[in-house]
Order: sequence, then structure tokens, then C-alpha cells
Amino acid sequence: MLFRCAISVVFVFAGWSGAQGYLVSEVAIEYSAGSGANQAVTVLDFGDDSYAFEYRWDGSATGIDMILALDAAGPLEVTTQDFGFGLFVDTITYESLVMGGGYPTNWIGYFLSTDGEVWTESTLGASDRALTDGDWDGWARQFSDPFPDPLASIPQTPLALTVPEPTSLLLMTGALGLLLRRRRRT
Repeated sequence: MLFRCAISVVFVFAGWSGAQGYLVSEVAIEYSAGSGANQAVTVLDFGDDSYAFEYRWDGSATGIDMILALDAAGPLEVTTQDFGFGLFVDTITYESLVMGGGYPTNWIGYFLSTDGEVWTESTLGASDRALTDGDWDGWARQFSDPFPDPLASIPQTPLALTVPEPTSLLLMTGALGLLLRRRRRT
């Protein structure tokens, strides 16, 4: 009985903390680009490794503005092509990892999220995607023709190693202490 109660407490806290998606402070950010009041995150998923980057800006910006600013600010390298209706991201390279450049067997999927946890495939190109404060863009390496399964590989947000915040830890410890005390009385 005690074990079931303890497990229930743990699941309640785990479900409560994960229900809101990710906060930027929970993500392992590689580096930032830009400055301003607005903030967005780009997640790059190369299959085995995933990296996150922060972008800040004032005014208006697009998904392509974000990825190109990250390219200019650090070791991330992005190559684009212009087909006359906007820039198309051809390859993304980071720490010797490469995605794209080999359609249809090695192409890049572009995804959007509001919380860094639940991703949907973008219906717009990065040049047409207007960023708003708090947005998440994801780029994920795809290994098959996009038509059978466009969501074969969705971005996985890299999380920083975190210690539970003191209040939650105190509540969990107190709840377990009460359960143990109750168990001793019976």
C-alpha cells in the first residue's frame, strides 16, 4: 500500500511538471544569436544527436532569419538555395554532423512547436514563417522519401541536466515522510 501511494505521488508530480512543455531554462542551449525582447529556440536533430540554439530579436523576424543569424553567430553552418520564392535550407552542419544535401534519402524536415515538446510539420517554408515571442523551430534529419512518412523523424529537444526545484523536492520529501509515518502507526 505504501509503495502504491509513493508511486502515485511521484507520478502526480512528474505529470504536473511535464504537462506544460519545456521552458528555455530546461533546455541545453548551445549558444545564442541576436538581441532583443523576443526569444525563440531552434532545435537541430541530426538523428543520434540533438542541439538547441536561442535567437533574440526586436520587430519582425522569420524562421530563415533565425537559422541564418545562428549561422553568422557561431560554428553552425547553413547553406541555402533561392528558388525565386524564398530561401530553401539545403544543408545544416554542426560539430561535423550534416543534415540535408541528399534528397530524397537525406533531406531536412522543418517543424514548429509552441513548447519544444509537441512538434508539427510546418506547412510554410522558413522564409514565410513569421516568428513570435516564445516560438520553437525544429529541423530534423530525414532518411526516406517524404511522401510515405513525413513525420518519420521529429526533433527531440535536448534537455539540460536539472535538479528539482527546492519547493517541489520539499513537497515530495514531506509527502513521503507522512506516508512512512502513517505506515509505522498501523
